[in-house]
Order: sequence, then C-alpha cells, then structure tokens
Amino acid sequence: MKDEKHKRSLLVKITLIIIGTSTLALGLVGVALPVLPTTPFLLVSAACYANSSERMHTFLLKSKMYKNTVDKFLRQGGMSLKAKLTITIPVGILLTVLFFVFESPVVKIIIAALFVAKVITFIKIPTIRE
Repeated sequence: MKDEKHKRSLLVKITLIIIGTSTLALGLVGVALPVLPTTPFLLVSAACYANSSERMHTFLLKSKMYKNTVDKFLRQGGMSLKAKLTITIPVGILLTVLFFVFESPVVKIIIAALFVAKVITFIKIPTIRE
C-alpha cells in the first residue's frame, strides 16, 4: 500500500514539474511575444513548483522575470497605467498588423477576439499608482 502511494505521489510530482516547466517556457515566450500573457503562466508555474519541488519553486520566486511581473502584481494588487499601456500598445499594434496580413475571415475573427479579450482583461485589472 505504501509503495503504491509513493508511486502515485512521485507521478503527481513529476506531472506537476512537467506542467510547471511547460508553463514557465510559455511565460518566457510571452515576454518576447506580447500576444501571450506572461503573468498567468508564471502563476501556474509557481503553483506547480510549490506542490512538487521546493528547489524549483525557490528558483522561480528568485528569478528576475517573476519579481518583475507576478510578485509586483501580487504585492500591489494591480498594475500601473504605464505597465498596462506598455503591454497593451505593442500587442494592439501587432494584432492590427496581423489582422491586415491574414485574409482568412476566421483568422481575422480570432485576432479581433484576442484584441478584445486583452483589452477587457486590462480594464478589469485594478490600476494602481506608482
């Protein structure tokens, strides 16, 4: 019974590490590609690492990327207007360019939906003063 429980526990830890590492990679890509949101991916990574590996969790919490995005957001409970605009404007420009590059109506609808979702998300996040 203990051996079966240990195997299940090990499988859960390995699964969480894989998910955490995958979402961390997506978060890193999100730093370069403004279409991908960095903060949610880093939050998932932190949760996965917290429940699977203390060493990886500590590594993530000490990383500059985590401190600049997630930690500041969690401590202050929102984002500054400057931070919102710094993210939203490049995303808006990129999505606008993509909208005119693609001819497919389906792709245009997806791009428009992404833009609207991004704007709604940033409107809902509380704006704080720096």
